[in-house]
Amino acid sequence: MDRMKIGIVGGGQLGKMMILEGKKLGLSFAILDPTEDCPASSIADEHIVKDFYDRDAIRELAKITDVLTYEFEDINAEVLMDLENEGYKIYPSPETLHIIQNKFNQKTFLDKHNLPVGDFEKINTLDELYKISDIYGFPLLLKSCRGGYDGKGNYFIKGREDIPLAYEELGGGKSQLMAEIYIDFKKEVSVIAARGMSGEIRTYPLVENIHENNILKTTIVPARVSEEIVKK
Repeated sequence: MDRMKIGIVGGGQLGKMMILEGKKLGLSFAILDPTEDCPASSIADEHIVKDFYDRDAIRELAKITDVLTYEFEDINAEVLMDLENEGYKIYPSPETLHIIQNKFNQKTFLDKHNLPVGDFEKINTLDELYKISDIYGFPLLLKSCRGGYDGKGNYFIKGREDIPLAYEELGGGKSQLMAEIYIDFKKEVSVIAARGMSGEIRTYPLVENIHENNILKTTIVPARVSEEIVKK
């Protein structure tokens, strides 16, 4: 019997960890990543060296694998949605990926489904940013709606004098922006939930995340919070 082959769009650290665990289950893996020596390249069974937005390359990956997945968000969601409609197995849902790729769309989705988020507003012009700062006050967060990670694509605006530089630093209107009210939180906690094809959901222990210069430095497990917070 042939081993099931998993296709991963992305060959970074998360992809490598996925392969390490999957091989214990007897699975084989093909990856798509434009970097020849990406972290997962040394242990993947096949490596397609193409861009994450290359429609033909993603189609090729789908054709040579049994199930398709991805290890990060900044990839071509549209072609994955097309492939799913054609009958290819893709998890997590490309529709979900399409929502979370854009921070404004993601927040709008959460808000629409009554999940609490801080106030936010789409920003199209510098004048709109000035106006929303009068409403939200300072400090204020300006974010790129797409592509930001590890502090990139974010600008912490301390006062009105920072607004022009913040706007220019994040593209000066060339890409979609959003402003968020600043929330002075005590700590960041997160939980991983995994859902199987049958619909069964498993959650992992709540963890506490500590950042340095907007990059995750330390994760503490379990999080140093009350049992009431864990249940909530």
